[in-house]
Amino acid sequence: MKKLSVIILTLLIIFPSVSMGETKTVTVRWENFDDSNIVGYRVYFAFDIGMNDKQIAGQTSDPSATELECPNINLTAYKVYFTLAAVNTDGTELTSDPFEKTYGYGPSAPENLRIES
Repeated sequence: MKKLSVIILTLLIIFPSVSMGETKTVTVRWENFDDSNIVGYRVYFAFDIGMNDKQIAGQTSDPSATELECPNINLTAYKVYFTLAAVNTDGTELTSDPFEKTYGYGPSAPENLRIES
């Protein structure tokens, strides 16, 4: 996969805080660049920086787009990683490096925890 270093990701979160397991909408904005081979964009997310088991968050077939709203992302982990892929006319993707976004404060410690030995 080719890395797309020209695209700069800025993730805007439409919500102030998130509880684990909630489904939310994320808006992704980027700076477009002039390339006549681009036919659209895809945004992926995963729960590890290696983007293993990545899922598509949203896509557009508008090559001049600079923003994409990604609805219904199930935030089941504390840190979420996003990548933006520019889709070429031949179907190949030029992808950005993963961008980390931390949601909420992570899981809380259980109340009334008692450890017995």
